Amino acid sequence: MREFLDDKQHGGDGDPQGGADDDNEEAEPKAKSKKPKEIDPDKLKKAIVVVYHDEKPGRLLLDRRPSQEGLAWVKYEMDGQEVEVDLLGVELVAVVEA
Repeated sequence: MREFLDDKQHGGDGDPQGGADDDNEEAEPKAKSKKPKEIDPDKLKKAIVVVYHDEKPGRLLLDRRPSQEGLAWVKYEMDGQEVEVDLLGVELVAVVEA
């Protein structure tokens, strides 16, 4: 890390003796930037909203825009059918991680 900072401070125009070192210096910061982030146990990576509609279990399709306010797209678990439904008839069951 120190070598990288020194290189940046000196303009980064490459040291004549360090042609191969420049490649290593570039690789190191990239590797360091790929460190796993701290995982927050309270956050979901990808949420699925499990619902119950028309006496069938399903999930809300959050990536499809409904035709009007008060409606939403639901995909039924049993047959995979996707329908646009009135949210008044949808019972929320759970929010789970995919």
